[in-house]
Amino acid sequence: MENSWQLSIKLEKETLENIEGKCEIVIPKDLKNFLLLNNGSIPILKSFNTDSSKNEIINNILDFNINSSESFQIVHNSIKDYIPVNFLPFARDGFGNYICILQDNKIIFYNHETQKTSVIAKNFQDFIKGLH
Repeated sequence: MENSWQLSIKLEKETLENIEGKCEIVIPKDLKNFLLLNNGSIPILKSFNTDSSKNEIINNILDFNINSSESFQIVHNSIKDYIPVNFLPFARDGFGNYICILQDNKIIFYNHETQKTSVIAKNFQDFIKGLH
């Protein structure tokens, strides 16, 4: 079953280009295309597994519009001291944890309670394909 994304918020391509400079990360083309279509959206298939085989759930894709009250930038600033490399948060669960892409394109899960990260996919496409 292919995933469906609901309640997307309009996003301009130029906004993503500005974000790359601010976060010092190149956003992969597949993630850029995804965000242009699904910014701020909620998935139908939302479960994924962490490295400990624990089942987690995406609440929503973050909003990449800078002026949003729930902007990715607010998240980035709140967790940047806990992730030692350039990263971009792009989704969250319902419990204050975040899904991020690293500069090497790996997808990580950031647990806010332990302030630890775990790799959950080798790239964005694998992460999206793994949602169930």
